[in-house]
Amino acid sequence: MNKKKMAIVCFTPQGQVLAEKVQAVWSSPVLEADWSIEFVYKPVPFRDWMLEHFQELDALVFIGAMGIVVRDMAPCLKSKLTDPAVVVLDEKGQFVISVLSGHIGGGNALTLELAKRVGATPVVTTSSDVNGKIAIDVFAQKNHLFITSMKQAKLCASDIVSGYPVSFFCDGTVIGTVPRELGGKSLELNLQEADVDTYTDVEDEIYQKDPKERKKTSRIVVSPKTQQPSDGLLHLIPQAYVLGVGCKKGTSKAQLEARIKEELDKLGIDIRSIKGMASIDIKQEEAGLLDFAKKRRIPIAFYSAEELSKLEGDFTPSSFVSTVTGVENVCERAGFMLAKENGATALSDCLVLPKSGKDGVTVAIMKLDWSVRFD
Repeated sequence: MNKKKMAIVCFTPQGQVLAEKVQAVWSSPVLEADWSIEFVYKPVPFRDWMLEHFQELDALVFIGAMGIVVRDMAPCLKSKLTDPAVVVLDEKGQFVISVLSGHIGGGNALTLELAKRVGATPVVTTSSDVNGKIAIDVFAQKNHLFITSMKQAKLCASDIVSGYPVSFFCDGTVIGTVPRELGGKSLELNLQEADVDTYTDVEDEIYQKDPKERKKTSRIVVSPKTQQPSDGLLHLIPQAYVLGVGCKKGTSKAQLEARIKEELDKLGIDIRSIKGMASIDIKQEEAGLLDFAKKRRIPIAFYSAEELSKLEGDFTPSSFVSTVTGVENVCERAGFMLAKENGATALSDCLVLPKSGKDGVTVAIMKLDWSVRFD
């Protein structure tokens, strides 16, 4: 596993003492990840150092006045999806302040953990945390859900904090207690092992103050299936499928994408729900296949004919494929091999689309068991 990168920056001898303390207490894994820590003393000019290193970091811990880091990191900011967590400590170690990327970047969690370890007071100002309500972007991150629209995520988060009703629907298993703020009047749930608190109609008080505030209920839908975009809908996509793929030599990225999309669209599956894809190892240098995987950011695995032939199951045979590859079916076997690595046990339980061939491309689709968890 790649280590996360953290830089601890300070400018004064007193700050250096605290930086050494931070390094000392960081002796064990934090937040389920190992960190690679770099100590930086008096980077001058600081803004130039930030411009060079900021986007390489997962976390920046600055010891000193918060105004300095705010001014000098401003030109570096790109997106809450990619910016590192930024945490500031005063030189005496009295306060730890979450400044940037509190949710997706993990700044708030880092602040709380660091404060506990150095004996400081944590300062977290994000609305959901202050009001003790769920942060949707953190929920999505912890459950490996793709956020289809940051705009809708922000609107949904605003509704939650403001007390408006938000309904929640999930295609998969829900584990834990669903927060009360997601128990809106139009609540639809496919729940297994879940408890739902009764929603309190705090929205009625808001509507009475200003009837114009009445609006449609915001909806959170957790599903790997394609959703029609609409106002108030936040679609969160789980990693719910894997693909097995075979292709003729020289097949282009565009041909592969067209065929894969065709099969996914028939089943109403969003391509962003694909957790991985697999093929036989003789295709591991096939440019079109690699380019498609890179474009869609889908991890791809390759297996030998010997590995694939050992799998048990009722696979669709092809004598031609067998003479070329050494195994009578590539896409179903490769897809099932990857599905097994993700918890599948039997081909019959996970095979959604048996081998489908067209235009020199064969595709098989396997479903995975998935769930979401509320802490």
